[in-house]
Amino acid sequence: MENFNLDARQLARIEAVHRGFLYQHLYAAACLFKAAASGVTHVVVENDEDVELVLPGHRIYAQIKTRGSRLIFSDVEGALGRFDQIRDEHSAGRRSGTCQFVVIANTPLGPELAERAVKANWPSDVTLV
Repeated sequence: MENFNLDARQLARIEAVHRGFLYQHLYAAACLFKAAASGVTHVVVENDEDVELVLPGHRIYAQIKTRGSRLIFSDVEGALGRFDQIRDEHSAGRRSGTCQFVVIANTPLGPELAERAVKANWPSDVTLV
């Protein structure tokens, strides 16, 4: 069978999408393996966020990022906006329990994002891993 591709850039885009989903699915599988020992009652995949861990009275919303270079603010900006909306739902009582937000990445933070994440105005319920 011949193995060639007419558009190398298209192939690279497809591979990047699959790599991102693979990382998300592997993370969700790891959460499932550790769920019982961690008190997690449900692992929800691809709902408001990539992975949601439901505990009694608490929910952790995780955004999973796969990057080939350091994580920068524009990589997480959309997630931070969604986190604000979800936080508002919990604060208004439309969602029960407390909430916590985590951005999990396969790369370290870029210098500007690392600097932002330690400032006083960074949301206290958002962690970058």
